[in-house]
Amino acid sequence: MRKSTSTKRSRWGAFRYLKKPVNLNNLIDILHLAVKEIKHEADEEIFREQVQNVFNYQSAMIVMYREREPILANQSFLDFFDAESVVDFCEKVQNLGALFLEHDGFLYNREGVEWFSEITIYSEKLFHVKLKDKNDALRHLLLKVQKIPHQEGVLMLSFDDVTELNLLKLFDAKQLLADVAEQDTTAIYSFYMPSKEMREA
Repeated sequence: MRKSTSTKRSRWGAFRYLKKPVNLNNLIDILHLAVKEIKHEADEEIFREQVQNVFNYQSAMIVMYREREPILANQSFLDFFDAESVVDFCEKVQNLGALFLEHDGFLYNREGVEWFSEITIYSEKLFHVKLKDKNDALRHLLLKVQKIPHQEGVLMLSFDDVTELNLLKLFDAKQLLADVAEQDTTAIYSFYMPSKEMREA
């Protein structure tokens, strides 16, 4: 077989190669297998789209992990991190737990505690998490973890934003004051410092 023909077949997604003269029974069997495979792929795509739609109707930020890798996320989650897709999120954020900010009684990476191991071991627990959103605003989130039945290593993470309840001070009032001071400083700096575009004009 010529190389160009082989390349074309690969590009077109050739299912099986048949030698001439074609045996009619073999052709029927291969066509049957091809139809089954195409139907299976279509069913998987429909299922993924339906799961994504269910995810997007949730008010919480939801992300699904398989073996420490995000595989699916709803639009609320992607918007929070200013990402276009899960792939874009993975490129921007190599380790979600590295973004969890220190706060007494909250989940964050520290000596002896690694966020993903912690949520895997204590998946029934409700975790408090502090994160900055895409606008650098501090957010207090409740993290719920659910293991997916019959799917080894697959976890569903749900983040509910409870910032408006002002619960942070109940955990660590001193850290909250430091956070507020940092945000005030950033806001003042942003107000008085012209943007790069204005300085260049």
